[in-house]
Amino acid sequence: DFHHPIDAEGVGTLIKSDMANRPKEYLDDAKLFFDRENLDSHYTYAFLQGILDLIRGKKICKADIKGLLVMFSYIIASGEKEPFDFDKRERESGGAWLAGWSVVHTSMADITKELLNEDNVSIVDFKNNRDNLLKLIDYLLKQPNPNSESEKEESPRTNARGEVEYTGSDPFTRAINSVRGRAFEALVNFSYQDSKEFEKKVDIRIADDVKNIYKELLATEDTQAVMFMFGHYLPSFYFRDKNWIRNLLPQIFSLEKDKENLYLAAWEGLLTNNLYGEMFFDPVITNLYERGIKFNPEDYTKRRYFKNIDEVLA
Repeated sequence: DFHHPIDAEGVGTLIKSDMANRPKEYLDDAKLFFDRENLDSHYTYAFLQGILDLIRGKKICKADIKGLLVMFSYIIASGEKEPFDFDKRERESGGAWLAGWSVVHTSMADITKELLNEDNVSIVDFKNNRDNLLKLIDYLLKQPNPNSESEKEESPRTNARGEVEYTGSDPFTRAINSVRGRAFEALVNFSYQDSKEFEKKVDIRIADDVKNIYKELLATEDTQAVMFMFGHYLPSFYFRDKNWIRNLLPQIFSLEKDKENLYLAAWEGLLTNNLYGEMFFDPVITNLYERGIKFNPEDYTKRRYFKNIDEVLA
């Protein structure tokens, strides 16, 4: 309608609604929805959100997602050649809010995580697409979102009840709203699916290439958000290779004075997961609890917490 033109948000909505009627056509032609030089990132985002809706709605259970993985490979190749601009999550244009490359990558992480979810793994043919999926996760874990600059200590304020509170997000909330945080969850799902390929009676059920990605991320990670994820999902990796994880504990729960913020984030993450008896009574894990008990609450990072450390420790 000439008098009521559709803006970019409207086109994105049309894309997502039409995908429900012919998902296979969209999946087969997925690569057409990424053209860094000529197609705005908002349309790539709209397409990926449509795919995510289809996966969650169980509407592409038998569809071929080969085209989607090809599209992801194009994005990876482009990002490795020239990093995407992550400074602007969204942009305003003519009164509409357009998605930037940061949220495109967040959507990629969401889709990867969903495809590797136990309920959806039949869609992706894990065995034949294993290496491509792991490469995708590795790429996403190298993206600069979140960053430590957004985690600077905040000024406290007292609420109406006389309690001190902070306005910023807790590490877990920041993590699940970031590219690396969601990609970490995808890595957890990947390690679960990959463990099925091992013999049932073996003690080690995690592949070396997965370990390498985990260690590389740990060696460079400097945000409380993602360190929370290292602690929170520790059991997922601990029970797949106990000795390997035991050796990494000094890095996950750093003993360095200038990394206490990162230690506390990982510690909070561990405490807010389920308590596993076998893991709890492992002497090296017990040492973590002893350290946590001795840690002076006055030295806790001045920030918002997902769960009160002292309460969950008790």
